[in-house]
Amino acid sequence: MKNGYAVITKRSYLALISSRCRIVAVHRVVAALAQFDLHASPPDHVIPKCISQYVPTDTLVVVTIKIGTGYNQKIDVEVTDNSDAHNKYGQKRDLDEETRIAFTTHADADISICFINTLDAQFQANPQYHRTIDLDVDVGAEAIDYNQLVKSEKLKPMEAELRKLEQVVQEIVDEMEYLRSREARMRDTNESTNERVQWFSLGTVFIFILLEFQANPQYHRTIDLDVDVGAEAIDYNQLVKSEKLKPMEAELRKLEQVVQEIVDEMEYLRSREARMRDTNESTNERVQWFSLGTVFIFILLGGWQIIYLKKYFQRKRLID
Repeated sequence: MKNGYAVITKRSYLALISSRCRIVAVHRVVAALAQFDLHASPPDHVIPKCISQYVPTDTLVVVTIKIGTGYNQKIDVEVTDNSDAHNKYGQKRDLDEETRIAFTTHADADISICFINTLDAQFQANPQYHRTIDLDVDVGAEAIDYNQLVKSEKLKPMEAELRKLEQVVQEIVDEMEYLRSREARMRDTNESTNERVQWFSLGTVFIFILLEFQANPQYHRTIDLDVDVGAEAIDYNQLVKSEKLKPMEAELRKLEQVVQEIVDEMEYLRSREARMRDTNESTNERVQWFSLGTVFIFILLGGWQIIYLKKYFQRKRLID
């Protein structure tokens, strides 16, 4: 502490960057850790257990599997995705102790890791036959071995941490862009469906009202609008002067604010995309039931017409 202000040393700077990296990346990998017991099944009645996680395309994934002890049981694993191509990334049979599967994804899809525990044929199924599985799925920056990278490229600790931070921020930006495009598609689908069920007369009346109140184009003024939001709205030059910050401290303060805004916007896009998806599914379900009801009514009317015409012709003695 000097003159009431904290002095950032090289070690504290590295710790700060490392903590920012872990804060940003924790929401991406915490769901990829799992431990469970896999019960054994007879060969003729195998029940797979699958764990799925969404992973963007061209992303490095490292799956680490640790198998507990268990006799008379054989565990197999298969890694695939649910894309149209149904890519198969790896398959291992008769796993024992620790196994690693590394691959790069080929599509934006859910990666499924499916386990099968097969009991030997001479044994009958029993709850006591099970094996404990520890599953760890590292995605993107978390899957890169930075210790090996430091040795191979002879990087300094600060350079390695900055490389990791850059990778994590890039993944967050890519995921945010994906959520933005997916939310846009869901919104377009929802708006298109709602537009089809709206009253055409309301749109016509609205257009006529707009035509009646057209303004004179000769009356106008030019406006230049500049909106700064979040980190861009902060005057860091004034902040440096008021708090007597060093240039590195000011850049770190700005980087922290920008990363936090990216994470907040991504969470907002997640919730908005979920609401759009629920609304779209609800509207599609209503349209489906309406279509089925309409078909059912037409079938009833057709049957009633056939019965009525038959009785009519019978009364007129035109048919037997």
